[in-house]
This record gives sequence, C-alpha cells and structure tokens, in this order.
Amino acid sequence: MAEKDTINLTKEKMYISINDTLYTVLPYIEGERLEKGVGYIYKDKVYIYDGKMNKHKYIEAGHAYKDDDGKVHFVKPEGVEHDVDNVVMVNKQAMNEMDDTDLKTFDPRLAELNESNIFAPTINPEDDILKRAIKTVLGEMKIDLRLYKDRFRNEYDITNMKSAINKPSNMTIKYLVKWCEILNLDLSVNVKFKDANGEDAEISVNLK
Repeated sequence: MAEKDTINLTKEKMYISINDTLYTVLPYIEGERLEKGVGYIYKDKVYIYDGKMNKHKYIEAGHAYKDDDGKVHFVKPEGVEHDVDNVVMVNKQAMNEMDDTDLKTFDPRLAELNESNIFAPTINPEDDILKRAIKTVLGEMKIDLRLYKDRFRNEYDITNMKSAINKPSNMTIKYLVKWCEILNLDLSVNVKFKDANGEDAEISVNLK
C-alpha cells in the first residue's frame, strides 16, 4: 500500500495475513483507543496490538502493547510479513453481499487492489538527480511492483529495493541499472565535450 494512498474506511476494510492468520488493519492514531487483536499501521509496518502488558513480559516481534503508564510500544518485526505493502483493501459492500460459503473461502489477498498497491515514492528535496529520475518514472508508470516479482530474486529483494529508494542517500549506479532492468527502461547518459581539436563532440552511454 503506497504511503500517499487515501483510505476511505466507510467503504473499505483493510486486512493482512500474518503466519496464516487474518487480521483487521487500522491506521494507528496516537491517543485513540486501540482494539486488542487488531493490526495497526505504524510507519511502514503493521503491528498486532496485544493490549496492556507488563514491559518485563515477553512480547512477540511485530506486536504492540501498552505499558502501565499508557504508552504504546512497538516491537520491530522480523521478515516481511508485517510490511504495509501486504495490506489489502476490500470493499465493505462486496463483503456484505457474500454468503457464508463465500466468506469461508474468501482470501482478501486475491482481491483486486487497484491503486492501493501502486508504488509511487515521494520525491524529496535532498534526492539526487538519479533518484529523482527513477521516482518520477515510478510515479508516472503507476505500477504494483508485486506484478514484477519475476524480475526480482526474491521477496526480500523487492523490500530492499523499495527501502533503498526511500532512504535519504544517493542512488548508486548499481541500483539505477537494476531499476532500469526491472522497469524495462531505456536510460542513457549523454556527455557533451570538446575533443582534442576543440570541436564539439558528444557520446551516449546506454545504462541498460
């Protein structure tokens, strides 16, 4: 689920499947009452809320709890199951129209997600020119990267690529070439210069 998505909770319901268990998902809003057993989106992860617990008690990774002082703590998850990109949105009206047999076999992971899975990272002022170029392309292409999973080595590779482009650091040529391969981009660098005779010259290097 892209960070800039607008969610209409009156029409859509969010779910996530973690360890083969399906959880309802809600955005985490500081100060609002939390429901035990519900997944809450905090930053780029979904945390399962366990209620009020003693801080000395073992808390499972990817879960959240409230201490005696009312402060909510989030235990960082391992792996990618808790990634916000795994959240799916289902139309509430469609859910209400299903009969009991349909609901038993319904898997929201197979629902059409439309724009909810489009990856369009925000362009930041500190981004270098290479990162801005790739982010601009992603914004224009409006794609779900999971549909391109055959171009990645594994699921972790998708997560790493998305994480790298969102970090406040310059994009390396290695990652630039990799994005070009994944998105099937024809990207080249044109260099204009004066040759040994003082004449205007230009070379073009294809990065793919």
